[in-house]
Amino acid sequence: MMKNHQCGTRRRLYASVGLASCMGLGLFGPALYPAHGQSASSPDVSLYGINANDELVRYDFAAGSVATIGQVRNNDGTALGGIKGMAHIPGQLNLIGFWNDPSDGRARVVYIRPDTALGTLVGTPLDAGEITGATVAVSSASGNPEVYAVQATGSAVDFQIDTGQVVPTEQFAARVEVLGAAISYGGQYDIPVTVQITAGNGSVEPFGSYNGAVSGNVNTNQGGYSYTYPDTMEPNTPIAVNATSWVKNGYGDPSTNNGWRRYMSVSSASGTAQVKVLRDGDAVPNIQGFLNQGSVVSFVSDYIDPTSNTIQLQANQAIYLFELGTTNLSSAAADFQDLVVLVTLAKDVQSLQTPSAGSRLLHVDHRTGSFEALMSLANQYDGLAAESDQVFYGTSDNQLFRIDVGAQTETLVGTAQYGRQSALELYQADLSGFSKDVDQLMGLDPSTAATIGTPLSLGAADLETFVILPNSVLQFAAFD
Repeated sequence: MMKNHQCGTRRRLYASVGLASCMGLGLFGPALYPAHGQSASSPDVSLYGINANDELVRYDFAAGSVATIGQVRNNDGTALGGIKGMAHIPGQLNLIGFWNDPSDGRARVVYIRPDTALGTLVGTPLDAGEITGATVAVSSASGNPEVYAVQATGSAVDFQIDTGQVVPTEQFAARVEVLGAAISYGGQYDIPVTVQITAGNGSVEPFGSYNGAVSGNVNTNQGGYSYTYPDTMEPNTPIAVNATSWVKNGYGDPSTNNGWRRYMSVSSASGTAQVKVLRDGDAVPNIQGFLNQGSVVSFVSDYIDPTSNTIQLQANQAIYLFELGTTNLSSAAADFQDLVVLVTLAKDVQSLQTPSAGSRLLHVDHRTGSFEALMSLANQYDGLAAESDQVFYGTSDNQLFRIDVGAQTETLVGTAQYGRQSALELYQADLSGFSKDVDQLMGLDPSTAATIGTPLSLGAADLETFVILPNSVLQFAAFD
């Protein structure tokens, strides 16, 4: 059972100055920023967010400035990386984050000082599963603001795309599949394509020799080219794909490797424009196939949402599109289906065979780590905001859902204009989200998910989570 949290508690790392009582939710002053159309004046509040580099950053709305406070670490200097859920209780100073302990996969409550980024682990661990979003709502039972969070229970793994590499942010298993290849030499003969996969500093050639045009060729129309890594890999291990196209050398037997020479070698890790990397929600490239070959659409047709004409993948998947025939990317020959590769991630090898998704909504005692599971959720959420302790909003990539605890329902509200909505905050009556696709903060209509006003560039990239609190909270006093 949850313990009642008393407004005046002093059980914090440090105490506040000038905060005599708990502030009610949504009573901090004027609208966040003019994008919401309520006020042209800037409020005396700041946004605190944690980015993909595990750094706590602060954006001051009044000053229009951003500053990096530091990497979140505990007292012994250990980095507390991968925090994706954070909340703030009005009247307190610590930010309340959730850190996933890599040693056992269990979530831990961490108090974070907003002035130094110092983190302190609190209470006992929760169950295994990453906390991907957190918020505060006034409990109808206690009348006090309390913490709620969404915890991933499925097999999906979050990742970033960094210069053509898929970089998982947690321990993972991986499968790499060739969805197809189509490239010919002026329509005279099909050009062999060979593939090499790299993960960290190691490489594998599961489809035959990377240096063998015939023995490693995947441009055969046979399919079935799939490789699953036998073991899990550590967080932040980048996965890249290398590809080579081959042409006849004019003197060897083309039925053997000796009859071919390298034409073009491309590595996705180089960040070259010869490779496009797509994830869920990206627009489908409108590129026609060269020399009557199939277009990109024909290769990824199983992964297209026909309503929005966007790529429809699981949150743990990405597609590589290679151009291996020309460096003139404005020519008709640049059709980007010379090699099409799908990468799928999961928490373990078993989950790659039987993938699952989902999460659950928790009511968490941030002082002890004890929790109550309120609801099982069909989706995994990247952000969480509270209208009340019974109604929440969650983002799954660019989709906004309304979560009703009383009715035990998840209802799709709509699709946001910008993808990868990594965090949510309900400030006053305004729902604000942060899109990592454009690195901007924006107002979202809670009834439609439409963008309200003009998105705001903070000068801070790849925020995983954020909260907003008054600048008066920065008046610190040491707590003995």
